[in-house]
Amino acid sequence: FQKEAASVQHALQDVLDEDEDMANMYLTEKSRQLAVGAAPHGRDPLDHDEVEVLLEAYLQVIDDLSSKAELLDEAIDDTEDLVGIHLDTLRNRLIMFQLVLSIVGMTFSFGGMVAGFFGMNLPISIFEGPGSEWWFLGVTVMIIIVIVLVTVLTVSFLKWQGLYSSIAIK
Repeated sequence: FQKEAASVQHALQDVLDEDEDMANMYLTEKSRQLAVGAAPHGRDPLDHDEVEVLLEAYLQVIDDLSSKAELLDEAIDDTEDLVGIHLDTLRNRLIMFQLVLSIVGMTFSFGGMVAGFFGMNLPISIFEGPGSEWWFLGVTVMIIIVIVLVTVLTVSFLKWQGLYSSIAIK
């Protein structure tokens, strides 16, 4: 649109620069001369005030439309940039959520590894004597505490480093 408006502006400016072209734009006067049967004769090249005012008004309208189109184009570019920034923010939040899930999964897999050691059929002297169920309960509680502590410490370390924020995704 801006290219077409610029070409129309250029064409109007070319016509406004030529006095003879503007004088030849009085077509009603030429058609009356032909209807009467007289040979059409040219107007004085300097007598074109009405056409000049009309063309200058059109030129101003085109200038106004061109500037509005340029402002609209800039607003569209700004909106595209804002949408891109918003999408980048959402992507970063999703990556952070994935990181937290990976940390939680890693700590639970550590607990699963320890449970796997207990599930083996290897004799451990601590668990074969009297009160062995208390040893088992104590070790299980310690594993749960370690899992929770590792998760909390990792997330707080990421917050301290500025790599994680707890702002909810909107």
